[in-house]
Amino acid sequence: AADLGSADAAYEMGSCYEQFAGEEPNWEEAAKWLQLASERGQSGASTRLASYYMNNKLGESDPDKAVELCRIAAEQGDAEACFMIAKFYADGTSVPRDLVASTAWLEVAAGRGHVPSQNELGMRLTAGLGVTQNIESAARWFVEAAKQGFPPSMVNLGEILENGVGVEQTLPEARRLYETAAN
Repeated sequence: AADLGSADAAYEMGSCYEQFAGEEPNWEEAAKWLQLASERGQSGASTRLASYYMNNKLGESDPDKAVELCRIAAEQGDAEACFMIAKFYADGTSVPRDLVASTAWLEVAAGRGHVPSQNELGMRLTAGLGVTQNIESAARWFVEAAKQGFPPSMVNLGEILENGVGVEQTLPEARRLYETAAN
């Protein structure tokens, strides 16, 4: 199917070369298939390939190429790519360091259901980093991520509820969240 033009099949071929059970990953072959899937419009392939360029899987790091691939994937609706772009702006990787732009990308990723972005956005809203501080909005993002079982968001929401800053203090709910996150 990958040879017949299926972007999803090309993506799966890349995944196979990345993680065949009992074999060493073949990053070059995986990259070849992921590049093909990316060219065919498979946004997840673009994002995954970007991580190869960031994490030196192909012999050398190429942050510029990673940013380019993430922008393509983000335009195709990939939430993970938006999260990666947010990190690029936060770190100043191949783009100027810009917490406002980083937070804007987090908002896009969080709105698309990306759980780590929801948590990070909540943290930014709590601290007022790259955005006006807003504890109520932070709590809403922590709730979204916590509903999906994300322990860091449970702890963050628990702290807000325990301290009662910007929201009503609710100690039993804070304790329940801490317990759920701990288990």
